[in-house]
Parts: sequence; structure tokens; C-alpha cells
Amino acid sequence: MQGYNGSINTVQAVEVMKSKLTLWDASAVLLAVPVALPVLAILISFFGGGGDTFGHLATTVLPDYLFNTVLLMLLVGVQKLPLKRFRK
Repeated sequence: MQGYNGSINTVQAVEVMKSKLTLWDASAVLLAVPVALPVLAILISFFGGGGDTFGHLATTVLPDYLFNTVLLMLLVGVQKLPLKRFRK
């Protein structure tokens, strides 16, 4: 058996990816696509010039959504800190 020398070419990488596709990978993609669709829709409407919809959202609900998102990220990070000491 030949040892790993640290380099891999594109063809080898594609072959490894093809052979390693599992049910977990497929489920992750199937879950990620619907989650990403609203973000893509907002980006498309923002850059596509969908009228004044984004301006209306920016003045009415966007500040609250951004605050809630940042607060959620901070609280999850704070809850994660105690778990870090149990890792070896």
C-alpha cells in the first residue's frame, strides 16, 4: 500500500468525492437548499431592482431581524463556552 505524500490532483479529488457520497451528505444538501432559498431570493430582489420592497423592509423589520440574529449568535456562543472545557 502506497503512503500518502500530501499531494492530490483534481482527478483523484473527484474520484474520492464520488466514492464517499453518503446518505448524510445527500440529506445535508437537501436540507441546505430550502434554507438557502430565502437568502437567495432577498439577494436577487436586492440586486435585481425589485422596486421599493427592500427599502420598505430595511426601514420596518430589518433592524429587529438583525438584532435578533446577532443576539442569537452571541447567546449560542456563550452557551458553547462551558462545553469547550470538556473536550480533550
